[in-house]
Amino acid sequence: MVSGYKYGTYLLAGLALAGCSNAIPSGPVAVRVVQPITGQRCLNRIAGAQLETLQDLSSLSGRLGKVVMFNGDIDANPQTLETGAGFFSIDTQFVKGSDGYVASDFRSLLGASLYYATEVGYKLHARLNPAADFLNNDPTFAARSFIIADAHRTDAPGEPHVTDNAEYYPSRKADGTILNYLISYPNDEISEMPLGLNLGIMVHEYSHLVFQNVFPDYDKVADGASELALAAIDEGLADYFGYLATGDPTFFLCTFPGEDRDLTRPKYLTSAIYQSMQTGQNYDSHEGGAVLAAINYEIGQAIGPEENGKALSLMMSTLSSCSHVKSGSLYSFSFEGIMRCHAQAAGSRAAQIQQIYTKYLQAGGGL
Repeated sequence: MVSGYKYGTYLLAGLALAGCSNAIPSGPVAVRVVQPITGQRCLNRIAGAQLETLQDLSSLSGRLGKVVMFNGDIDANPQTLETGAGFFSIDTQFVKGSDGYVASDFRSLLGASLYYATEVGYKLHARLNPAADFLNNDPTFAARSFIIADAHRTDAPGEPHVTDNAEYYPSRKADGTILNYLISYPNDEISEMPLGLNLGIMVHEYSHLVFQNVFPDYDKVADGASELALAAIDEGLADYFGYLATGDPTFFLCTFPGEDRDLTRPKYLTSAIYQSMQTGQNYDSHEGGAVLAAINYEIGQAIGPEENGKALSLMMSTLSSCSHVKSGSLYSFSFEGIMRCHAQAAGSRAAQIQQIYTKYLQAGGGL
């Protein structure tokens, strides 16, 4: 059992220190990965899990994509993100164990755990909404999806490399096809649960991928305020699905204990947050997202967490037909509009959902 890992020292508790086996099978296989202990806050273990979509353990590739790394700065090689070409396989080291194959080094454990988190995210969303069942709906999904275990990039030219973060990075090709990049950046200052090993955080990132892929008009917003509101909405939805995957509404705090991202703590759309989404001043999409996530946690407690997850997933895939966010050929996003689209997707639970939203949105003039 592992908790509050002092990153880099806990490894000895769970890894077999042995050479690589030459008899690693192809196809689905059980692998020891980092996974949360059900019902325990921020407690995890390294245990066997059947990776059902995996096709090759040695290269960590499967029907959901491939775990890769990149030598150098991705931003200095823009064609890599534009085409998906130029990544490298991880030099994996696995041996046969009693409950699955065991990583012999940290990078192999990280890679296997990243694939596991992606599969958990896929299974969750596919169960909630057939539109998110990409493996059965899109034969090209694996070829356009990459799980990056080690990469360096900057948010802007001349800035330091990104660290202590995880990201979903979509790259839309000229033909409209989206290349999906789920990225676990190096941990620099984090001394708690590494981002790439925090299942809730990586399912959070996979949930961003789902939103971009089930809502084809994601980038068609009417104005800057709509763009800021959509970013906050996306963050809040991703937090909620991270909670559904782990059963832990405090999963984010396992890595960043000082952040106000506990879904059980009621949060209000204050006037300051509302104004920041209108003007962009002092704007933080995660702050607004935390409000939406807390609202939905309360909704989930009222109608059932998975039932609310189904309504949210249906909402994401039907936004293009929801009149409450349409503005001609574009979309005008607000928390009020999302409330109404959410209620519309929830059917008989609509009034109950709107009542909970209203309680938290009126505080800042959002309704």
